[in-house]
Amino acid sequence: MPVSFGNWVAALVVIAVAYVIGSIPFGVIVGTMRGVDLTRVGSGNIGATNAYRGLGAGWGFLVFFLDFVKGLVPVLVAKDWFSGQSVTICLIATALIVGHVWSCFLGFRGGKGIATGGAAVLAVSPLAGILTIAVWIIVLVLYRYVSVASLAATVSVGFWLGMQPDYGGFYVVWAFFLVLLTLYTHRDNLARLTTRTEPKIGRP
Repeated sequence: MPVSFGNWVAALVVIAVAYVIGSIPFGVIVGTMRGVDLTRVGSGNIGATNAYRGLGAGWGFLVFFLDFVKGLVPVLVAKDWFSGQSVTICLIATALIVGHVWSCFLGFRGGKGIATGGAAVLAVSPLAGILTIAVWIIVLVLYRYVSVASLAATVSVGFWLGMQPDYGGFYVVWAFFLVLLTLYTHRDNLARLTTRTEPKIGRP
């Protein structure tokens, strides 16, 4: 890849582009195709879980897939362009997630960043990504709360990264940021969990 991508100016440009890519509201786009405004359905969230409840399983999976791909591919490209530059790679991954949560196309509103964030973790470290997804699936099967599964999976990211010699340092700091962001985006879910009004998967 061009050497010019190794300098900080190029890195800032790529971070900005990553934010715009992350901002693409696939949930809104797919919902519009189906004649449904996801922001006015269910929780009003544009992510896969609300798409599943508002549009059906197939369309919900499509939203998940698109949000996942937009987190996966840019980080894979960034790892090639900025090989060995952990800070730059993590900032690009963060820009994708932040774009999804605060989309510039939706007045700085958006989803909760789980599909996009999970994909970014998978791109950063395939092992950490696979183990994180495994935690998400196990917790979801056991408790049937998407929010609980998402929080548990996010908390585990730092551990999976930290246990690998090549992913210490800033990667673990990045994982801690992901936990804080996930707590923030799930603050309403946490409130509903405390009052036992949080819906389980498969229920309205």
